[in-house]
Amino acid sequence: MTLPMRPNPHHDPWVDLIRGYISGTVQALQQGGLIVERSWLDPSDPRDATIVLRDAPALVWDEQTGWREGPFVSGEQGVRTVLDSPS
Repeated sequence: MTLPMRPNPHHDPWVDLIRGYISGTVQALQQGGLIVERSWLDPSDPRDATIVLRDAPALVWDEQTGWREGPFVSGEQGVRTVLDSPS
């Protein structure tokens, strides 16, 4: 069963390989007391994923640079996420 806060399966099996890692990260954030509003897997080249938190910076992971955080500007599944002043 996929919880709404965890990313849905991706139609591309190569991108979907990261779903378990991102789902585990969502679960760990929730167990740590953060509220995850939504998450999704983004396009490939590089594969990446977004986790939008309530009252906290959004998180973006990609296979080339790892994790970065910043205020969420825009993005959705299939569209690269834009963060304001990512770190």
